[in-house]
Amino acid sequence: VPNSGDLFIVKDVGPGFLNDKGERLPMDIKVGDIVAVLGKIFTVYFHGTAYNIARSVDVIAYCRE
Repeated sequence: VPNSGDLFIVKDVGPGFLNDKGERLPMDIKVGDIVAVLGKIFTVYFHGTAYNIARSVDVIAYCRE
């Protein structure tokens, strides 16, 4: 995942959150967005490539081209 400091390019997103009523809340963040993350970032390796994973609640800003 390309990054510069705490800025990351979104490669994939999850389905969103479930609220208290069990309704799915869609994600505001889309693939290709550039996000600034303030919080815990997990790094996982898949086939030798490092991927950073963060919760959407830890995204403090995003930019869509």
